[in-house]
Amino acid sequence: MPGSGLFIVFEGIDGSGQDTQANALKQHLESLQYPVWLTGEPSQGPIGAKVRKILRGEIQPKPEPAVIQAMMSRDRRWHVGEINQHLQRDEIVVCVRYLYSTLAYGQADGVEYEQLWALNDRFIRPRIAIYLDLDPATAMDRVEKRGKPLELFERREFLAKVRQNFNALCDSGKFPEFKRIQAVGSIEQVHASAWRLVEQVVDKWDGVQKPE
Repeated sequence: MPGSGLFIVFEGIDGSGQDTQANALKQHLESLQYPVWLTGEPSQGPIGAKVRKILRGEIQPKPEPAVIQAMMSRDRRWHVGEINQHLQRDEIVVCVRYLYSTLAYGQADGVEYEQLWALNDRFIRPRIAIYLDLDPATAMDRVEKRGKPLELFERREFLAKVRQNFNALCDSGKFPEFKRIQAVGSIEQVHASAWRLVEQVVDKWDGVQKPE
């Protein structure tokens, strides 16, 4: 069972700056003397390693979309075990990608929402999940500037579908923890927008952890 730590997630399409913003938040929290564990999905576990190979195109033929999403769910089950260990130590866990990516990317890849949710409905939910909203053209420009081979889902048309799905999750009312900010501007500007949301959550959590 989760302890009394704080679980925070960053989400968004490829190129939206999740890793950058997760690192910025980690540094900010550590400057305030909070213990932070930074992680991400696919995880560093055995299934996560295989998923990353699929995303890089190193496993051919590509498994069916439902198979890929089922693998990601199994990897998440393993990863949540790690997350819970850190939460039990009253740490702040900052995670890049979580079940919201499964719902957004899985649907864009042709898997029904109900099937995806059935794979994920029992996982712990973060206190806050920040969705970095960015148009696919800008996102792909950032991805291509990395100079690395494109991964499975790094296509402008596909990311447009994913973005639509992320925004639908935000607007559905089913995930009140899922908060949208615009991922435009400098790293510092986006971090400031994220921090305005995270600070409120941290203050409430800190008030419970350290009552007067």
